[in-house]
Amino acid sequence: MDRKYWKKLLPALEDVWLPYLKHEDKLNGSQAINEGEPHFYLMVNDPYMRDDEDLTLCCMKDRVVVQHRCRRDDKFGFYEEYEMTHENALAYLEQLPRPFYAFTEDSKLDTFRKTLINKEED
Repeated sequence: MDRKYWKKLLPALEDVWLPYLKHEDKLNGSQAINEGEPHFYLMVNDPYMRDDEDLTLCCMKDRVVVQHRCRRDDKFGFYEEYEMTHENALAYLEQLPRPFYAFTEDSKLDTFRKTLINKEED
């Protein structure tokens, strides 16, 4: 995250991206986008991710969308999205290595797991 470049490209989100600078050592990369709704991507180095998985935080002014992808192959790959606040995203990065879903606002993962457990009981 080049501070001068980001300040020039995303001045409206400076108060949003500035706190993320201290977590650069936990990122595999980042990208600032000033088209449409200004936002930025943070590619997280999460130790729970396998080699064929990646985790990206898509940060907008008022929210963070967590994009979790697995590219194992076309048949067994998956893509999930979760939402969290900036406060929770920063807390997640601060405390790594706890998994990201401990900080999401919804319980999609828990609901999904319960559905699988219920199917096994049938």
